[in-house]
Amino acid sequence: MTKYQEEIDDAREMIQEFGAPFAVRRKAEPGSVNIYSESDFGQLTLLDDTLTFASGDVSAVVSAGDRIFLREVAQFANRGPFTVLSVSTLGIVIDGSLTADTEAEWFMDVQSNADMDTTEAGVLLPPGSATKNSFDFDFRAGTLQLSRAKDFILAAKDLAFDPGPGDLVQFGSETFDEDQPAWTVFGCTPIAPDDEPIIWMGIITKD
Repeated sequence: MTKYQEEIDDAREMIQEFGAPFAVRRKAEPGSVNIYSESDFGQLTLLDDTLTFASGDVSAVVSAGDRIFLREVAQFANRGPFTVLSVSTLGIVIDGSLTADTEAEWFMDVQSNADMDTTEAGVLLPPGSATKNSFDFDFRAGTLQLSRAKDFILAAKDLAFDPGPGDLVQFGSETFDEDQPAWTVFGCTPIAPDDEPIIWMGIITKD
């Protein structure tokens, strides 16, 4: 549990009460590698080069060809990288061996050439000058047109990666639907004491 776990949980509960799911997608660019972290997977087990985690099925977040790094939560121990040979509901087959404390709690960092999707609770708001003028927003290139923009607040608890400029967003959806028009993140910034994001605030636009 992190130092600000209570605040992270409270923020998510409040946003869930007044908001709806946000599906966020980071498109894979040719020749690029997406890097993101998955949440605490609990205890890890390695049997015949197959990794399994106490939290269950990881096939939705890892694909064959991905490279994974494992981080032990309490001791900050790093293992990897390992190339993912195959993935099933039983676990991840990797290209190497792993010596680790299987009773520890683990995070998994993933390098992937595929699109990345994540979902959390969020709220849409009318665009405001406070958001537009925030000093630490990471803005993408272009001119912001407020008539085509909305502010958003997004819970940080279960995000697989930090949202950023250029990511696609669909509001009110648990999964990304290619048939629905998407919004684009114009800029965003976290509320993050001690670098632990509690919520993300930002602007989305639609062409």
